[in-house]
Amino acid sequence: MSVPLSVSVTPILSQRIDPEVARHEATYHPNFWGDRFLHYNPDDDFCGTHACKEQQIQELKEEVRKSLEATAGNTSQLLKLIDSIQRLGLAYHFEREIEEALKAMYQTYTLVDDNDHLTTVSLLFRLLRQEGYHIPSGN
Repeated sequence: MSVPLSVSVTPILSQRIDPEVARHEATYHPNFWGDRFLHYNPDDDFCGTHACKEQQIQELKEEVRKSLEATAGNTSQLLKLIDSIQRLGLAYHFEREIEEALKAMYQTYTLVDDNDHLTTVSLLFRLLRQEGYHIPSGN
């Protein structure tokens, strides 16, 4: 079944638009993000070549390794960093560093001190247990 094409669009096209009609201008606030997403160039974020991307990945890995070494003296920060790395799914890149840090914590592990925060102790308990270290749950 075909539809008749007798409908005419010319009356709509022949209507005159009055140039005298005043239109309100919108005063939008400037965009917080700028025009970064309007004009995307992939070369701005990465070099574009596979070798350059690999180099950037290696640099970022080294930065995380340095962060792990730098926070070695602060147990609370180190535990939070290890937990974040594991939650991001990047722990396989830093297995050796994480294992060494947790081994050092396990060897110096003592019963809970009054100055330790519950979150730090529970995070230490979970991470050590997760790595296979035997940590007693009671006194």
